[in-house]
Amino acid sequence: MGLIDDVIYVLLDYDAIISSIGIVHPLVREMGENWFNEKIFTIEKAIYYVREQQKKYM
Repeated sequence: MGLIDDVIYVLLDYDAIISSIGIVHPLVREMGENWFNEKIFTIEKAIYYVREQQKKYM
């Protein structure tokens, strides 16, 4: 997908949190592509993105 390992780890953790059925490959792939398009290439940006998304749904 073009993402570094640390960003992928955050992506997988985020998916595990939001998905009630566990990690789903198509969902992870779609989210990864979205993160790539949003230019989320560092762990700092990934964590910031996750926190902002969580704020929207709280």
